[in-house]
Amino acid sequence: MTIVVPVAIPAALLPLPDPADRASFSVRKLEQLRWANNEYSTYSYSLGLASYSNALDAQTSATNAAASASTANTKAIATAADRVQTGLDVISTAANVAAAAGYGSALSGTSTTSLTIAVGAKSFTATAGRQWIAGQFLVASSNATPANFMHGQVTSYNTGSGALVVNVLDIGGSGTAADWNISLSAPQGTTGLTGPSGDLTRVDVSGTAQTAAAGNDYWLENAGATTVAANAAPVDGERFKVTPANGLKTNAINFGAATVLGPATTMTGVLTLNPANPVTFKYSTTLAKWVLV
Repeated sequence: MTIVVPVAIPAALLPLPDPADRASFSVRKLEQLRWANNEYSTYSYSLGLASYSNALDAQTSATNAAASASTANTKAIATAADRVQTGLDVISTAANVAAAAGYGSALSGTSTTSLTIAVGAKSFTATAGRQWIAGQFLVASSNATPANFMHGQVTSYNTGSGALVVNVLDIGGSGTAADWNISLSAPQGTTGLTGPSGDLTRVDVSGTAQTAAAGNDYWLENAGATTVAANAAPVDGERFKVTPANGLKTNAINFGAATVLGPATTMTGVLTLNPANPVTFKYSTTLAKWVLV
């Protein structure tokens, strides 16, 4: 803020009138009054102008200060709003975590019902108020020995009493338990094929025909092509191997009416071994096919 200072009143420059000089007193007095009036008018104008200028400057400073205060207040309000929103977000996150934890716990429970591990319908008196519904899959495992379990599908569940009926489809372990931990599970997957196990017995073949039996590795040593006939009534897991020791690409395996699942196609009948590489087949009753392993 700039302060404007009015002009100073100059010291008297005119000689003061002499009361003893009556001839000149009136004239000098008049001149003195005119001079004083002119100087004081100039000073009064200067003083008023300085006061006005100072007032305008003070008003501008006050306006700027008010604007700065308003901006600071707006920023303070925004900061407070951000802090409130952050607090709300924290509360919401905590609520979501708590809800998730509550829902997760509602999918598991316990039971002290004494039951023998076996497939079929099993009735538990389990924890009440769970989120189990008919059609869901549950697993009940012994707290002492988790390897002892029963897995199946919910037939019915009473949230008030905890009465739970499960159609057990598969089990693990054996015996009777009364310390069940029960939790949500997935349906049992399809049992996959088991890989080859154990050594096959080598059988040297010097003729043009051979009937295969389970567990043998047929070495085709005939100078000409040899056809190996697969078992027409195989059992699950039965396997045999054919090794074209004669190096021919015209050796064959006759599967008859049985279906064969190979690396690129499914076929029946005669399979020519081209190229002349060893092959092993295993029968799966689940797939009802001979499978190239």
